[in-house]
Amino acid sequence: MILIAHRGNINGRNLNRENTVSYIEEAINKGYDVELDIRVIKNKVYTGHDNPIDNIDLNWLKKFKNRLWIHCKDTESLKYFSNLKDYNYFWHEKDQFTITSKGFILSHVNNNVKKLSGDFIKIHFKNKKINGNFVGILSDYLLKYK
Repeated sequence: MILIAHRGNINGRNLNRENTVSYIEEAINKGYDVELDIRVIKNKVYTGHDNPIDNIDLNWLKKFKNRLWIHCKDTESLKYFSNLKDYNYFWHEKDQFTITSKGFILSHVNNNVKKLSGDFIKIHFKNKKINGNFVGILSDYLLKYK
């Protein structure tokens, strides 16, 4: 099963560290993939959900690209990653589900998208284990699944 740390979190939210380079690298070094929020401002790439946090470059992205699930937070970041190859990125707002550039379907655990076929990643932010038919989970509480 693919275990994806939401913004680097694996044992609950850490608002002071999530989406920081050091926190993302810690989660990757523990064996997790990481969903991170990306913003592109004047052709510079930053981590950050609401505001830019850490400036990152293509070398850092290349180093971890097979472990990153890049959540483009604006149209500029979506355009930026659509011009690159081999990155797993996506954009969504209040959609029932979204499909990443690598073809994974991201769906909140309580959404009923059973009629679709594909590799589902369930998004679940509560501190309880879930069951079901999916290839991965994106959560702040991954220690329950390791």
